Amino acid sequence: MTGLFDQWHLYSVIVDRDYMQHREISSRVRARLSSMGDLSTVVDLGCGDGTMARECLRDHRVEHYVGLDLSADALHRLRGRPAPGLGDRPARLDLHQVDMIQALQEMPRRSVDLVLASFSLHHLDRAQKVDALRQLVPVLKPGALFLWTDSVRKSQEDRAAFLLSLEKEIRSHWLALTAEEVEHTVRHIHESDFPEDEPWMLAETFAAGLSHGERLHREGHFGAWCFTAP
Repeated sequence: MTGLFDQWHLYSVIVDRDYMQHREISSRVRARLSSMGDLSTVVDLGCGDGTMARECLRDHRVEHYVGLDLSADALHRLRGRPAPGLGDRPARLDLHQVDMIQALQEMPRRSVDLVLASFSLHHLDRAQKVDALRQLVPVLKPGALFLWTDSVRKSQEDRAAFLLSLEKEIRSHWLALTAEEVEHTVRHIHESDFPEDEPWMLAETFAAGLSHGERLHREGHFGAWCFTAP
């Protein structure tokens, strides 16, 4: 993540005030993961400061957590906080300030139990999203999961209409932000957000080789889905 998140304070306010529904989404992700045991390797695409991963994985022992992000500030914050997963046996942190697609290309095949993408893929253009999906599938173990949480357009809604709707919500309801932070956030979404609609997301994820798409959450501008590797 870049731009808005080069300095992580603003995004921390957004998360703390739950403006992007992190609490409900992480609760539903935990419920979906409840049947899984210990996790050997988790890859977090656009990990930020690890807040979302910590909430989603707090009921699981994680042996190896791989966090990928372009924000040096976010990775610095992640290093200074508890590792995702149960605290009785902290995960080994492996953090990289790197392009996620490049990093996926270099990972060992069939080595990962879970891939998280939490509010990160919508910063990629459509071709880059397709590339990311095709690169992540080979690193998943058979039966491993891909959890995609993101901004999402309504069916038949174009990007411009989505961004105007989200801008209206930010200006009307994100009241903990200063006037300057509101303008910075609005400018960021118009420059850097490229959300897709749910039918496209499902079709391209299936085309990449994943299956059993399950909607975990969908409300307003945001949603979360779980997919299974063959």
